[in-house]
Amino acid sequence: MEKIDRLAKQYDGRRHVHMNSAPPPTSESVKKIEELFGCELPKSYIRFCEKSEHYDDWLASIGPDFDSPNHIICINRLWREEVDESERIPSNLLIINVGYDEDLDCIDPNVA
Repeated sequence: MEKIDRLAKQYDGRRHVHMNSAPPPTSESVKKIEELFGCELPKSYIRFCEKSEHYDDWLASIGPDFDSPNHIICINRLWREEVDESERIPSNLLIINVGYDEDLDCIDPNVA
């Protein structure tokens, strides 16, 4: 995970707009997310969010702030249930970014 740690440090060294404030993930918050979506989050993704102070500028929160509109649970609920059916994301995808511009970065957690 050394590479992820360096990547997080490089990312934090860039200019950030600080539009969001998400706490780092906890083992409990990750467990809740994984149980809800029935998948395992990539370890490198979790590690990046743990190590970066500004991951929330781009990535959805995976911390214990479950009611935040920028939390991975809320963002995925929106794009799975609340938007018009024609705009919904496929059920095998998990949105991992905040999606300010509706350009959604996703992972398929079921693909190894």
